Amino acid sequence: MFATYSWRLEQAPFSTFDSKVGCEPDTAEPSTAKRMGRECPHESAAPDSMCWFNTSMSPLWASVIAASGVLAGSGLTGALGLLKGRQDAADRARDRLEARRSQRIETRHAAYTAFMAQARVALVSLSGAIEVDVSASDSDWEAVIIEAQNAAESMYDGYVELALAGPAPLAQEAELLWLRALRAANQVETLWSRRDPADRGATVTSLFVDEDPDRLGEFVEQQKRVIGLAREQLGGDVVDS
Repeated sequence: MFATYSWRLEQAPFSTFDSKVGCEPDTAEPSTAKRMGRECPHESAAPDSMCWFNTSMSPLWASVIAASGVLAGSGLTGALGLLKGRQDAADRARDRLEARRSQRIETRHAAYTAFMAQARVALVSLSGAIEVDVSASDSDWEAVIIEAQNAAESMYDGYVELALAGPAPLAQEAELLWLRALRAANQVETLWSRRDPADRGATVTSLFVDEDPDRLGEFVEQQKRVIGLAREQLGGDVVDS
């Protein structure tokens, strides 16, 4: 029996057991590794063998690499799209802020210009009132003083618009200017009560005494302060006369 087994082992073809791991005999046709242009590490010893590592794993790795490339490309595209979206949103927010800032500046300039126009009207009316001859009739005097008082009071509407538009420091100085105009108008009316109709050459200005504050002068000085502050707070061209 031992002799029979030995004979069968000797008669068995050598290719039925290939000691090279990973290679199988291929007697039908040239190895797949050769057809694909790859050399099996065992080809030199077994030219007809086929390397299972190269033929079975390479397509799998190619698929993995291709899928990885697609995923990487998609991820990069998504990241770039996200960054662009954020940048666009930031640009839109900045544009909105700039538009609001420009509108605020225009509103402040408009409110300041309107208020100072009213202040100039009040100054003209007050200056005319103090130059009225004390010998003028009561009706003439009443018309002058009413005009001055109305001009001073009309500054209140302009002050409110300026206070709403800001800035606050300028609004505070504007309020003082309005109050100076009212005090100057009231003072002119007080001076008129001192008049001597017989004094033909006298004016309201001549009725001032040393104890009387110069309300009109205070109004003019406050107007200068408002103009100076407006140049600092608003910038650009502002009404200065």
